[in-house]
Amino acid sequence: MANSGSNPERFQATLWQLFFSSEGSERGRVARYLAWYLLGLQDFQGLRQIFAQLHNADGDEWLAFYQGVYEGLRGKYDAGLSELERANAITPRWQTLYDMGVLELKNGSAHQAEEDFNKADSQLTSDDASKVKSPERAAILASLSEALESEGNTEAAKRELLYARDMDPGNLRVNLLLRKLDS
Repeated sequence: MANSGSNPERFQATLWQLFFSSEGSERGRVARYLAWYLLGLQDFQGLRQIFAQLHNADGDEWLAFYQGVYEGLRGKYDAGLSELERANAITPRWQTLYDMGVLELKNGSAHQAEEDFNKADSQLTSDDASKVKSPERAAILASLSEALESEGNTEAAKRELLYARDMDPGNLRVNLLLRKLDS
């Protein structure tokens, strides 16, 4: 894989080659990295190919997670939520809860989004005490404020944003949302 890092097409081709030549758990590990790479490129055709190849891997949390993100990026929020819920049932993670909240907010379910953002926040801080004041938590609180605002609770939304700004003062999204609420 020498020199493939400086050439994205070669890197992608090498990952595909590794994927098709590997077997068992090694194939799953390569597929996970390849899927992450393809998500970044929004190569939906490539993702569909991975999903088709690994369709029998029901117990793989990462596969359900990626399928949920993929469906969400395509605007299929209900399908995305279903996959993310499946991923969260296999292995609960704050990131999965956060992404569920994002899709619910896009789907017009602000109350459910608020619940999932709160669960994500709770799980993040209980799993790792060093994350109590972190950029990850600031991102969760910014999304929570959007859910609160869309429910008409502007004061609570502003409170969450001020707390998020305390954690991550340079967060552009937080500062833009605060300006929006102030105007």
